[in-house]
Amino acid sequence: MSKKEVHNLLIQLNHWLEENLPPKKEVIKRVKDGTSPGGEREGVFVKQFLYTGLKSFTEGYFKSLGSEDWQKQADETLIVEGMKPTTQHRHSFFGSKPAPDFLFKSPFPFTIVGEAKYSNDIGGLQTLVGQTIVYLISGKAEEWHYNYGYGIFYDISDSQTIKKASQGRPEQELYRELWNKLGIFIGII
Repeated sequence: MSKKEVHNLLIQLNHWLEENLPPKKEVIKRVKDGTSPGGEREGVFVKQFLYTGLKSFTEGYFKSLGSEDWQKQADETLIVEGMKPTTQHRHSFFGSKPAPDFLFKSPFPFTIVGEAKYSNDIGGLQTLVGQTIVYLISGKAEEWHYNYGYGIFYDISDSQTIKKASQGRPEQELYRELWNKLGIFIGII
């Protein structure tokens, strides 16, 4: 699969997530209700919503190829923290060992390391980009050898401030550079 085809597939995946996740107000309420006091809302979002969306898309991908065992292939491909541990894919980074939120691996035609942020803060987007870069680059230096990175930022701001700001010319240029130079796709939902 060419890099352009991969980019188009990630655009399709991001659009699919936008169209198929429940309405934002419902997601925010269910994440809040599902988070224990002092708990991390992002983890609840990843487990309750992102996992389901990524799995459904992955099943559809294999099914579209005419695969008879498309569910098995999707299960083998997708690893999401909290559902299947990604901790075995921890990365050494300045003395810490962070783990990605999700991975796509074989039998998918290429590997993706992914990070998700559930936030209304530009700092969350900056952290997302940084972590995705670290996972992709350190994965190549270690044993994981990811082909691409995919950062998913779920904008929970009332007016979609981050998503709107991401449409600016400088931001679009940054996204192009991340893709062209590093193979990192940033999707804002």
